[in-house]
Amino acid sequence: YSEEFENSQWTKSNITIAQNSIISPNGNRTGDKIIEGTNNGLKYISSSSSGTVGIIHTASIYLKANTRTWAYLTFGYDGSGDRAAYFDLINGVVGNLEGGVTASIVATGNGWYRCTITGTMLNNAPRLGVLTATGNGIRSYLGDGISSIYAWGAQLVKGTEPKPYQLTT
Repeated sequence: YSEEFENSQWTKSNITIAQNSIISPNGNRTGDKIIEGTNNGLKYISSSSSGTVGIIHTASIYLKANTRTWAYLTFGYDGSGDRAAYFDLINGVVGNLEGGVTASIVATGNGWYRCTITGTMLNNAPRLGVLTATGNGIRSYLGDGISSIYAWGAQLVKGTEPKPYQLTT
């Protein structure tokens, strides 16, 4: 469900999804708005499908700033820390890296960026997670219930390079 973040295959924590809120990179109105909740802590969606422990994977998703301008993309937690990266969705730069991943951000037009992380899956339940953030290194905070980013086209593949985007359902 690479374009349907409201689907039950995506776990949501302190987040609501407004489906088909914006024109996505493919020109259709299929971009979802990820709206933070009001609790203190992490605000995220994570896929229920998993990668393979011990294998290098590349995760990518198209993100666009709205009232939040930073995002955090992760493979999950292994007990010693996340495998993740922060992304500045205004200036198009990668922020802090965690857990030995590499990351890239590529402008794709109309304010959208393809954000990518690559690294080895180390935990027992590796999942692709997308979190809102208030800045570089700040993913846990008191939410306001209205701030958001846009997301579309999530993908998790084996290997060191992202593949051309392909819809999954």
